[in-house]
Amino acid sequence: MGIYGFIDGLTVTELSKFTTSGNFPESTVRVDTTLSDRHLIYASGIPDHPWEKVNPNDATDQNYNISIPKIPRYNNGAHGCLPLGMIGITRTGVAIYNPLNVDMENAVEGQTQETFDSCDGHPTNTGSYHYHKIPDSCLYKGEVDEFIGVALDGFPIYGPNASDVKSLLTSIDLDECHGREVNGAYRYHATETWPYFLGCFKGVVLENLSGLQYICEPADKTAAGWEDWIEWKGYLCNCPQQGGQGGGNMPDPSQCGPDNSNRPANCPNVQECMNNNNPPMFCYDICQQQGNRPQFCQNLPVNDDNQTCSVEAIKIYTILLTFIAMILI
Repeated sequence: MGIYGFIDGLTVTELSKFTTSGNFPESTVRVDTTLSDRHLIYASGIPDHPWEKVNPNDATDQNYNISIPKIPRYNNGAHGCLPLGMIGITRTGVAIYNPLNVDMENAVEGQTQETFDSCDGHPTNTGSYHYHKIPDSCLYKGEVDEFIGVALDGFPIYGPNASDVKSLLTSIDLDECHGREVNGAYRYHATETWPYFLGCFKGVVLENLSGLQYICEPADKTAAGWEDWIEWKGYLCNCPQQGGQGGGNMPDPSQCGPDNSNRPANCPNVQECMNNNNPPMFCYDICQQQGNRPQFCQNLPVNDDNQTCSVEAIKIYTILLTFIAMILI
C-alpha cells in the first residue's frame, strides 16, 4: 500500500475481543460498527479486574465514546506525536496512556516512576483508570499473538509474544512508532521496554486530541531524535506539553486555581502553598489549617472565630495593602 495508502482495519476477530468478563459489573465496553467510516467504542473505563487505591484518586465511570477509523490511513509518512493522556484503549475499555507523567518524565521506571496497583494501573484525579505500561499482571496473559487493544489511529495493539519470532519482541525489534507490519497489516506491540506501548502515531487520528501534530518523521534519520532511538532502544515523539492529562499521582497545579469551578478535591494544597509562584489568596484556606504555617502565611489575616475567610475579604485586604504601599512609595 505504501506510506500514502490505506490499510486494513480491525478484523472481525479483533472486534470480537472487545468484551468484559462480567465479574466487575461497572466494567463495560462495546463497539458500534454500523457507521461507514469509523468504529465507535463505548466504555466505562473501569477495569475488568480489581483495582487498588494507590493514590488519592478513585476509578470512576468515564462514559467513553471514542472514534476509531475503520480503515487506518498513513499520513504521507508524517507520524503523529503522542499527547499526555489517552493514546489507545484496551479490549476491556480501559485507557492506555503514553509513558510520561505530567512533568514529561518516565512514569514507569527510574526515579520518576509513579505508583501502580498490583494490576499495573492507576486512576487520574478525574477518575480515568489507565495503563502506562504493558498490563501483564491482570489483563495481558502472555499468550501468542494476544490482542490487547487499539490505538486511536485505528491500528491494533498486540503483546510482545509473536508467533513469527523466536523470542519476545523488544522495542529494538520495532519501528519508531513501536510497531511493524505482519502479513501486510500494521500493528503496534506493547513491550516491557520503553516506550512500552507506542512511540508515535503511525496513522491519522480521528479524535480531537489537544496538541496533536504530525511532526515526528525527520528527513534526516541521523538527527537527534533518531540518536535517542539508538540510545534508548525505543523512540518517543511526545507532543508539546499541554498539562492536566498525565499520570495518576497529584493533579496538575494548573487545575487547582481558586477560580476553577471544577477544582479537583485532591489538589495538593500544602504543596501549592509552598509554591511562591502562587498568591497568598490562593493558599488562604490551607494557611488557616496549618499548625506550622508557611512563612508567607504570616501575612494573611486570621479569623479566630471560624478559621475561614471569604475571598471578598481577602480581596479587600489585598487592596488595602496595595494602597498603603503606594502611599509609602
